[in-house]
Amino acid sequence: MTPLLQQRTTPKTVCTVGTLEAKLIEIWENLLQTKPISVEDDFFDLGGNSLLMMVLAAEIEKQFSIKLPLRLLVYASRLEDLAKIIRQKKSD
Repeated sequence: MTPLLQQRTTPKTVCTVGTLEAKLIEIWENLLQTKPISVEDDFFDLGGNSLLMMVLAAEIEKQFSIKLPLRLLVYASRLEDLAKIIRQKKSD
């Protein structure tokens, strides 16, 4: 196994990367009442709207202890993009 591949498959990396997305998937599934949801899905394509986006913002604040502006959530409407922004905000 190459060193790069070993680095990408360590349990800590998988857990850290996977946990955030898994939690967001759970939030989206509950909010949008649809399953399955993948990291490539878009909030609005799944039936999300501006009112649900406000509920999502409140849930993100509750679960991750960060406050994201609604315009940023609209910009990052794909789950994987939202996860990247949350990671960035948590590391700031």
